[in-house]
Amino acid sequence: MYTRTLANLFGVLLLVAAGTSANAAIIGTVTFRDPTGTVNSNETIDVWVTLTLDAASDPLVYDTSIDSFGGIDPGTFPTEGYAYTYGMVPFDSYNYVGQFTSRTCDDTFAAPGCGNAGSAYQWQSNNSGDNWFDWQGTLNPGDSIDFLLYQLTPNGGNAPAGTYQAFDIGLGLLVYGNNNTYGSIEADLLRMTTGCSPSTCSFTRTVVAAVPVPGALWLLGSAAAVLGLVRRRCVG
Repeated sequence: MYTRTLANLFGVLLLVAAGTSANAAIIGTVTFRDPTGTVNSNETIDVWVTLTLDAASDPLVYDTSIDSFGGIDPGTFPTEGYAYTYGMVPFDSYNYVGQFTSRTCDDTFAAPGCGNAGSAYQWQSNNSGDNWFDWQGTLNPGDSIDFLLYQLTPNGGNAPAGTYQAFDIGLGLLVYGNNNTYGSIEADLLRMTTGCSPSTCSFTRTVVAAVPVPGALWLLGSAAAVLGLVRRRCVG
């Protein structure tokens, strides 16, 4: 089971590489930037990925200063989109491009309940406006860039100690438009995932119990503070 988080929509801003004779081809891989680590049970865990474009890819461009669709000729967009309950139908017009993140519910961070209230961790899209595509510029073939896709917050403030894994995390861009008969439709412009499994790769964190400050130390600190206050009053 996958869940997909739609982020803020770009509207007239955007996105991918231009071309005048063929659809833009963004080819690359997504990998976990920090695949292993150890954290305290009360810590929030950042899930970063690295997007790397293949040498044969078109550039990935985002420039908020240019016009609708990021300056891309809409003729380079997919000619068909998905209409719910109807399948693939032609685009009669394009409206905007949005972005999304995705994850599987098969990982142990999400168990049980796919990251809901009963799970050890709650999954949240990153805090920069729920946007993974939060940069401006051009990513050229062969280049890489890091994106914060999710943050894992321990439910109840503390997660049980143990080893947790996440496997298949993804990101993507969608073009939204209309078909005159079937209404709103959408199509992928970019969709990439880490594509991990327990036998290939994962995002793994060893969670250790947070060490509370012993009560005696709290008492000692309180006593020292009181003595300091009394001393200042006497000096005064």
